[in-house]
Amino acid sequence: MRIVGLNRIRLDEYPVEAHLNERQKKTLAEVMSSGFVSSGWLVKHLGVTYDTANRDLKELAKLNILVRSGRGRAARYILADGGAGK
Repeated sequence: MRIVGLNRIRLDEYPVEAHLNERQKKTLAEVMSSGFVSSGWLVKHLGVTYDTANRDLKELAKLNILVRSGRGRAARYILADGGAGK
């Protein structure tokens, strides 16, 4: 996978969009716009619960798209180094 832009993120042979739900796509757009996102942002702007927000963020981290920075209430998610092109 490599990140060149939101529309060009790829996992294996398929665009990453094929693996993500609409909330996760909006989350990635926010990270690319502001540099980071938190579970609080998802709750406020996407109208989800903290459980859902954390589940979406953990899935993006599992896919090596985002990495968590900080702990607890200060946790933020940023793009993985180099777009996780591993």
